[in-house]
Amino acid sequence: MTKDVTNIPDNLPFSQLNDYLSINLGLHFPKERRHDLKRGLAAAGIELGFDNTLTFTRWLITTPATRKKVEVLASHLTVGETYFFRDENCFRTLEEHILETLRQSPPPEGKRLKIWSAGCSTGEEPYSIAILLSKFSHFMKDWNVTILATDINPLSLRKAVHGLYGEWSFRGTPEWVKQKYFIKKESGLFEIQPSVKQMVDFSYLNLVEDSYPSYINNTCEVDVILCRNVLMYFGAARRNLVVQRLHSCLAEGGWLAVSPSEMSPDLFSQFSTVNPSGTVVYKKDRHQSTSPVCRATGGISLDPAAFIKHGLTNTNKGQEAGLTAQSSANHKSPQLEEQVFEDADRLFKTAFAMFERCRYTDAAEKLAVALSSISAGETSYVEKSLALMARANANLGKLHDAKDWCERAIAFNKLDPSLHYLLATILQEQNQLEEAISALNRTLYLDRDYLLAHYALGNIKRQIGKLEESDKHFDHALIILGSYAPGDLLPNSDGMTAGRLSEMIISMKSGSLHALA
Repeated sequence: MTKDVTNIPDNLPFSQLNDYLSINLGLHFPKERRHDLKRGLAAAGIELGFDNTLTFTRWLITTPATRKKVEVLASHLTVGETYFFRDENCFRTLEEHILETLRQSPPPEGKRLKIWSAGCSTGEEPYSIAILLSKFSHFMKDWNVTILATDINPLSLRKAVHGLYGEWSFRGTPEWVKQKYFIKKESGLFEIQPSVKQMVDFSYLNLVEDSYPSYINNTCEVDVILCRNVLMYFGAARRNLVVQRLHSCLAEGGWLAVSPSEMSPDLFSQFSTVNPSGTVVYKKDRHQSTSPVCRATGGISLDPAAFIKHGLTNTNKGQEAGLTAQSSANHKSPQLEEQVFEDADRLFKTAFAMFERCRYTDAAEKLAVALSSISAGETSYVEKSLALMARANANLGKLHDAKDWCERAIAFNKLDPSLHYLLATILQEQNQLEEAISALNRTLYLDRDYLLAHYALGNIKRQIGKLEESDKHFDHALIILGSYAPGDLLPNSDGMTAGRLSEMIISMKSGSLHALA
């Protein structure tokens, strides 16, 4: 059933509608696109049970946003116009410059490659990436390769998961792509080869609403992000926020590709601009200093090994490990100890605020100052500073250092399950799955109802083909989630709600989507 747009009244509350769509979907409809907005609202209203568009819009803006509302609106207000290998120059740059550079100079943490198609629509773009990577298979056979593909439109994602396409999806695509990587069905549609299909993880993700970067949804330390023809739908403030968060998702030296119409020197000022193969891509520069000594910490090292000489050691009793300033005496006066404690509190709070704003390098620098001035007797500050230092280093792609910092935090408190869980997420990112499983089992030994540990074990067990064990952990996680309201924020989850994690687990158990937060 469709509705004639000419019959939709012009007295819709457009200003409030734009505010609602901007907050919940990031979409912006200027006056010249009101026709598209009216048409999409009419269709969304019908799907949600309204035959009067004005009544529907008033209901929409006066009731809380839900996942169902957002999905229905996204399916009618976002345009999925795409095809295989769209923008030849972009894919040439990806193949000849970016992938070749990564192949010749693998990341310092090992041979791993993570590519994210953000706003993947019906799947043509991420499958094009997978086809391209298959050409490198003889060079990258020992690499750990991940292709994430996310979108806000559930209908588009369902089509992508099915992997069936008509001739229109191949316009301008070389014939060899269809012949080598697709199977023609009796219906006349073309199905992507299973070997290519299994390379891509399709997931729901709202670039405006959801939490990223996050290890929970695998959006940390991405080497290449393609976010093309997405930013153009956002208002200026939302564009700036999304670009900042995409920058934080990238590994140092990582790449971001957008469409030509979205390029802007102001919007992407934090990136370096590179212009190979007739197109522009943006690169996240590596930290300017190659030395482990921080620029703004008075010569204090960010290398975890350097803190051994300050007395931080992995003793049987972490509380006995001394951590003192280079110039501090072992015995401070009570007044001096109180001042140091207050300084540590201030530095940690500053570092945490920087971390929350994705300023990971700045946070690490503040924490280095704190760790060089407080004593091991102030156990709570040492432990949480070490843990936050581990998280900051992990988000900077320094996984080896992150692991060292986390292990030092565990030395101070072996009975904190959150530290063992943090170590597991770092090990998982390093593709050390057996070690990650051991860390997660230690987490559950300390707290058998540690929700995210059950979720992570369910993921890993599914990844290695142990579906029965995976379901056991997912089921336990769902039982724990039953004690939360859907809108409750989960602890240590980077802002994920209980309702969203439940949806993710149910989706993964059904095998329909690898649902990201």
